[in-house]
Amino acid sequence: IGASVSKEEVFQVSMEMKSYKAPDLDGFQPTFYKMYWDMVGDDMWSFVCTIFATGFFDPQAAKTLIVLIPKHEFPCHLKDFQHISLCNVLHKLISKVLVNHLRPILNRIISPMQSSLLSGRSTNDNAILLQEIIHFMSKSQRVEGDLILKLYLEKAYDHVDWSFLQRVLTDLGFPPHIISLIMHGVSFASLCLL
Repeated sequence: IGASVSKEEVFQVSMEMKSYKAPDLDGFQPTFYKMYWDMVGDDMWSFVCTIFATGFFDPQAAKTLIVLIPKHEFPCHLKDFQHISLCNVLHKLISKVLVNHLRPILNRIISPMQSSLLSGRSTNDNAILLQEIIHFMSKSQRVEGDLILKLYLEKAYDHVDWSFLQRVLTDLGFPPHIISLIMHGVSFASLCLL
C-alpha cells in the first residue's frame, strides 16, 4: 500500500483517463496532460510523489465542482437531484494511483456481500441471487409461506463518520501517510455548486 509511486505508473494512469471529460476549475481536460506529457510529466510525477510521501493533499488539487441534474421533471428536494462531480485532473490522477495501490488488498478487506465496485463482482450478482431465492420460494412446500422484503438503503457514504473511517484504516494496518491521504481526499475536499 505504501509503496513509492513510479513515473511509469503516473504516466499509465494519465493515459488511461478519458481524454475529453468536462473541464474543471483550471479548464484543463486529461487530453492536455496526455498531449504535453513530455513537458508536464515530470511535474505531475513529482506532485503525486510528494502527496504520497507526505499524506498531504493540496487543497488546490482537491477543489471539485458539483453539478446537480434533476432526476425527474419537478424536483422538490435535494434527493431529487443526481450530482455529478467535476474533479481537477490532478485530483483524479492521485485518486486513481491510490486505488491502484489499494486494489490488491480490497477483496480481503471488503465483505463478500459487497457486490459492486470490485473486480470480479457486479450488482448483477444481486439480481441473480434474488432470482434464485424466488425460484426456491416458488418450489417451497412450507406451510407458513415465505416473504421477500425490499429495503431502500441510502448511500452509506453519505452517513460515514470520518473519525470512524480513520480508526478502521488504522486497525487494518494502513500506513499513516496513506491514511492521511485518504482522509484529506474524503474530508477536506472543497466543493462548489455550479
